[in-house]
Amino acid sequence: MTLCSIVLRYDAKVPPLLPNGISGCDSKQRQVITVKEDIERLLYEAQRSRFTERRTEPRHPFARPVSIYVNDQPAVTAFAKDISSLGLGIISPVEFATGSHAVLRIHSVTGAPVHVRSEVRWSDKYGKGWFLVGWKFLSSAAPPSQVYREK
Repeated sequence: MTLCSIVLRYDAKVPPLLPNGISGCDSKQRQVITVKEDIERLLYEAQRSRFTERRTEPRHPFARPVSIYVNDQPAVTAFAKDISSLGLGIISPVEFATGSHAVLRIHSVTGAPVHVRSEVRWSDKYGKGWFLVGWKFLSSAAPPSQVYREK
C-alpha cells in the first residue's frame, strides 16, 4: 500500500504550487490534489484583493440585480457584488469607461428600487466577457423612464 499525503500551505505572499508529477498517488488522488490546488489559488486571489484594498469605507457583500441606464440607450442588466455608503461594485457584461455617468436602478427587497446617478471610477476585466466596475454614488435620480422621456 502506497501512502499519498500532501499538506497544502497557504501563504498570503506566494500562491501554493504543487509539482506536476506526484509520485505515489493514483489518478483519483491526483484529481483531489488538483482540485485543492485550484481552490487554494482562488482563495489566494480573494486574499490578495483584500490586502490591496484602498477604500476608506467598508464594503459589504451585496448580491442584487442592477439595471444601468446610459443616456437613452437600452438598459444593461448586471449584478451588484458589494456596496458601501459611497459606491457599488458591479459585475457587468459591458465595459464602461472611467468617468462615464449613468443612472443605476438597484433592486430592493424591502420596497421600490433605488435610483442613483453614479460615475464609473474604475473598470477591470473579470473573466471572459465580464467586467468588475466600481461606481461612485453622486445623487439620487428619477426612475429612468422619467429621466429619458424628455429626449
